[in-house]
Amino acid sequence: MVMTYSKNSLVKKLTRRSTLVLILLTTTLPAWAELNATVDRNVLSEDEILVYNLRSDGMNINGSPDFSPLEKDFEILGTSRSNQIQIINGRNASWAEWNLTLTPRRTGSLTLPPVNHDGFASNAITVEIRKASDAAQNGADGAPVFMENSLSADTLWEGQEAVMTLEVVSRANFAENPDLSPPKADGLIFKLIENDQRSEKIVNGIRYQIIALKYLVTPTRAGQLTIPGQTLTGAIVESDPYTRNSLFGMQRTRPLRTRAQELSLMVNPPPTDWPADKPWLPAEQLSISEIWSGSPNELKTGDSITRTVTITAQGANSAQIPPLPTLNILGINHYPDQPRIENEVTDSGSNGIRSESIALVPTQPGTVTLPATQVTWFNVTSQTIETATLAAQTLTIAPGNLSQTVPQTPSLGESQTTSQSTQLPVASTDTIDTEQGGQQNAVIVDDSSLILWQTTTGVFSLLWLSTLAYLFRTRQTIQGAEADSPLQTVSGSTGEKALFQKLEATCRENRLTEVEQDILSWGQTLMNNDTLSASDIIASLDSKTLKKEWYILLHSRYGAAKSTVDCSHLIQLLIKARKRWLHLAKKESHNGLSINPA
Repeated sequence: MVMTYSKNSLVKKLTRRSTLVLILLTTTLPAWAELNATVDRNVLSEDEILVYNLRSDGMNINGSPDFSPLEKDFEILGTSRSNQIQIINGRNASWAEWNLTLTPRRTGSLTLPPVNHDGFASNAITVEIRKASDAAQNGADGAPVFMENSLSADTLWEGQEAVMTLEVVSRANFAENPDLSPPKADGLIFKLIENDQRSEKIVNGIRYQIIALKYLVTPTRAGQLTIPGQTLTGAIVESDPYTRNSLFGMQRTRPLRTRAQELSLMVNPPPTDWPADKPWLPAEQLSISEIWSGSPNELKTGDSITRTVTITAQGANSAQIPPLPTLNILGINHYPDQPRIENEVTDSGSNGIRSESIALVPTQPGTVTLPATQVTWFNVTSQTIETATLAAQTLTIAPGNLSQTVPQTPSLGESQTTSQSTQLPVASTDTIDTEQGGQQNAVIVDDSSLILWQTTTGVFSLLWLSTLAYLFRTRQTIQGAEADSPLQTVSGSTGEKALFQKLEATCRENRLTEVEQDILSWGQTLMNNDTLSASDIIASLDSKTLKKEWYILLHSRYGAAKSTVDCSHLIQLLIKARKRWLHLAKKESHNGLSINPA
């Protein structure tokens, strides 16, 4: 069968086929549009990161554009490419885009030149690059994250402390914990005292989250000192601008880096008329006070009373407060406790507190005078040298009830005088003349009393020798422990877990002379701070029961009456406190900033 077509029908058929081919070609071949360049913002600081986006429609793109023109004024930190497909109301859309992270090479008005690819050129973009200090002051002008910092005082004296506050102000969500560089400056010591304090505030009608950190700043030399701004580096989560209004809106992360402004601090040296024999102690205020465990006006020989002297220096560190002079008074034995040293941090600085307690035991009746206590300090407010004085006190000691006191034994050590008082059995007392014309009491005893006296004397002699041997051994152990530098222990290769295992063994074996040093080594490693004392570590663990057990241990070692305690309860409390500390530290690492404290 032969089919024939008319001329008109053949033309119509070819026309329909040609139209179909053209339609297929237009739907399968990519329709290129001009390259479209955008940036995430037009104003930024010299330390921030600029995100540059280049987009072209279609999927079949060969190679990459030439981004070298951008490198004149910007450093390219990273480049990524992504292909996107979007379906809206049954219509397909696809495109490719490149995201570049750039950092400016200089400040001022800079132009991102056109980028060429496949015969097309992108649009040019102009951005303003500000100095870091200016950008920090104007950071709220639309920036998703910026930082503000300040000092409680911009003029200090050498050794005087101030508080530096850093606030991370954010209206964006962080993709992960950002990294914050620690503060560093020549001639200054920084100590992180508060971390991750959160609040909110409204800036230009926008709600921002505030993450505040506080540092204690201590100058170690005089002069004009500069504190460089800290740098925050990370990534934030934001909506994809190309899918924001679609049903399947997506999010993306954007690199972030911002820096706080630079701070300046003027530090004055000690005045030229400061006494050379006095330790330098600058403070806003200084007070000295005392409390007694009983009435000092009702003492008798053999009684025991504790006197506590406290020095409080506002705006100074407790380490700068000098120790009290050693008492050495005839007729009174004294037994000092370990000094209590602490710092109370305030918004303007810290208050240094040093308390020293000493147990006094009169050994003979009569009148004794406790000398005045003086502390020389420099008033930073009035800029004058002042002296705080605790007035001298005269104590009248009455005789004991039924005892005579033997002469004092020689003093042992420089800061502690020990003696033994032996109460003798008294039968009768007569008064006889001495060769010097004076009088003294003679004790008359019978045979049975003499035997009892000899036995008592022998027992106390043995006890005294045992006490001497114990004190000598304890002193050697303490000196050996002090010879080991806590900083060397912390900076060594021993980890926190191994140090705690050593502490456990020490407590279970009840080696009291080693417990304090082991707590020091372990606690400084756990808290990453080699300036803490053992008492600071116990206080930081925040357990009233643990503090009570710790004070019992200290009293047994340094108190007037040496005693032996069982450390098994102490180590159980430390195990619980350690678990709680590690749990909170792990929780904060997930919820807060990643901080590298100095």
